[in-house]
Formats: sequence, structure tokens, C-alpha cells
Amino acid sequence: MQILDEMCLSQIQANTVTYSSAVSALEKPAAWEAVLEILQRMERSQVQRNAFTFNAAISAFGKAERWQQAVSLLADMLAGEVEADIITCTSAIDACARGARWQRALAIAERMARQEVAPNDFTSSALLNACARGAAWDAALALLDACPQPTPSAYAAALSAAGDAGAWEAALALLRQMAGARLMATGVEFGSFLRGAPAAQREELLRTWRAAYFGPEAAWTELFGGRRDGVFGPVPEHRVDAAGPRCDPHLASAVQVLAEAEGLVAAWKPAGLSTDDALGVLAARRGRCLTRASRLDLPTSGVVVGSGWGRAQ
Repeated sequence: MQILDEMCLSQIQANTVTYSSAVSALEKPAAWEAVLEILQRMERSQVQRNAFTFNAAISAFGKAERWQQAVSLLADMLAGEVEADIITCTSAIDACARGARWQRALAIAERMARQEVAPNDFTSSALLNACARGAAWDAALALLDACPQPTPSAYAAALSAAGDAGAWEAALALLRQMAGARLMATGVEFGSFLRGAPAAQREELLRTWRAAYFGPEAAWTELFGGRRDGVFGPVPEHRVDAAGPRCDPHLASAVQVLAEAEGLVAAWKPAGLSTDDALGVLAARRGRCLTRASRLDLPTSGVVVGSGWGRAQ
């Protein structure tokens, strides 16, 4: 913005390339107002906006979770003579996903199909994330079925949607589908399933999951069908000390146990707390070490699973 102001003071005329570069440089959540100002400047100066301008601005609005501005800008683009491409549409769908507007995201996808704009993996992922955030599990399943070869992240998004909607039987079917595709669900995916299950059944389901992954082959076959063999590899495990976490006490107090069985625990952690710190909270509460069986990124809230858990005496 400072460079654009200096150009204006020096009476140097900014063009489409200049403005578009400025918009691209501002693709940060806190900079969406500056992007809006640049677009307004372009309109006042009658500088034409091209596909690069629109794509960068829609992406910037999406990252700032300003889905309304992103969708409005897409509409302006379609009303003009600038053709929307796969980058434009995917960025707009991602903006809707961040705003939990899954119906809007699907509407954009339908427009893409009418205009014969072929989706890519990023488009499919953004659509599934939109459905996950809106707990639209039936739409997520339909999208997953349309994927020629669903990725683990695609299954994770569909499972999140089903779990949030309480459709735990559909989530279990997805876990079995993953196993049939030779994809091993981690504690994150199983946590989504567990979140949607009836509270009274969570402990038994958790025990069944533990037996399938850590117990005899027959337990896997009973839950998922087929064989559990070397294709899946070992479950990632990491030791978490019981000395206690070095984290915000407010975040630590928010860690909640969802279900527990002998030797295993599933817990919810808030965003901003690492998986190791969350399990450290639990380990400190019980006075024993835990083994991490799944993890979530620091900004993500959700379910984590640890083993080595035992009932309090």
C-alpha cells in the first residue's frame, strides 16, 4: 500500500499489473481491508481487473474468512468479460468452506460443471472441508463417492462431517471403506467417528478400536473385514511424559476425556494446545506416561488418542 501511495504522490500511473501484484502481496488474513481498498482504487481509476487480480483477491478474502466478499467478487468476475478458471473457483469454494457455507460451495461447483471447468484435487478437498464444517455428512459422502481415488484427507473430512452430525453408523462405514482401500485410519479419523457415537457406547467402541489396532488379527477382521497386514505398517506412537505440560492453564483445563477403556483414552483438545501438551495434561492427571497414537496440528481442535491409560484406583 505504501508503494501505491508513493506512486500516486509522484503522479505515476499504476496499471493492472501493479495493482494485481499489490493484491497478491496482501494475501494474509489481516490484510483483507487493504485488498478491498485496492479494488476500489482500481475501479475509481478505471483500471481493468484481470484473472490474476480476481484470483489473488478471492484468495485473500478466503484466508480472512470473508466469504461474502469472495463470492461477490466471483459474481462480478462472471458478470464481466473475465473468465473464471479452476484457481478462481477453487479459491471461492475454499472461502465458503472457511465460512462453513457448504451450500454456497456446492453451488459454485455446480456452476463449474455447467461451464465445463474440471475440478482438481484441491477443489474436491475444499468442497469436502466445506461439508465437514457444515456437518453436511450426506453431501460429503456423495462427494467422496464421486472421487475416483479418495485420499486420506478426503476420508478425514467426510468422517468429520459425519461425526459432527452424529451419523456414527455412516462414519463406521467410512472407516471400513478406508480399510478396504488399504488406508489405515489414525486416531484423528477414529476420533471423528467416536464423536458422533452415543456416549453410552463410546467406551466399548474405543476398546474395540484398540483391539483391532493393537490386538490379534481376528479383532481387525471383526471390525473392518479383510486382513490387517504389513501394508498398514505400525501405528505411530510417541511417549509423553507425565511431568505436566508447559502451556496456558486455561487451555489445559479445557482438555476433556470423551471415552476411556483399559489402556486407551480418547480426549478432546482445544485449538492452540499441542497434542503432546494435551496428553501431558492427561498424563499429569493420572500420574503416568502416555503413548501418543494420533496427533493434531497446534491450531486444530479435535480428538486425540493415547495409550498406556489405566483406570484410577
